[in-house]
Amino acid sequence: KSVNIGNSVTSIGSEAFLFCNSLTSIDIPDSVEVIGAHAFEGCAALTDVVVNDSVKEVGDYAFYESGVKTAYLGHNVANIGEYVFGRCSSLEAVTFNSSVDTIGEWMFYNCTSLKKISFSDENNIKVINQNAFENCALEGTIDLSAACVISDYAFAGNQKLEGIKTGDTLISIGSYAFA
Repeated sequence: KSVNIGNSVTSIGSEAFLFCNSLTSIDIPDSVEVIGAHAFEGCAALTDVVVNDSVKEVGDYAFYESGVKTAYLGHNVANIGEYVFGRCSSLEAVTFNSSVDTIGEWMFYNCTSLKKISFSDENNIKVINQNAFENCALEGTIDLSAACVISDYAFAGNQKLEGIKTGDTLISIGSYAFA
């Protein structure tokens, strides 16, 4: 089943579609600025997520344990909560935009199919919080040349990760960051 949200909606509330297992797609209009905590948690049939440029905030656990395979985070997303895509075992690819500068704690934790993260334009990632990509399947080399902090366990358990490109801005690498 699919849901088309009207253009007058500015916020999708906490737990709005919690465990809606038959939800396969949702059209989030440009009017939406906030996606609440747990909004799509457990939506096993939901496969593709586009967080439009109008969205400024994505709450904790928003897509936790959902069936999402690909995710696109729009240009104006400034606040991203914890565990947003945690335990999304089907998630394969994520695209970030220039407004995203912090990867939240446990954001992609245990996304065991996540092989690729990319940046659609300028890469402004400054902070990768603890356990952000722990137990994913990241491959190749990731460009984090703008990063200042890579926290504890940030990339732990990524056995196929070949490298990380950092720059002169990096001041801290946490414990077990790449273990």
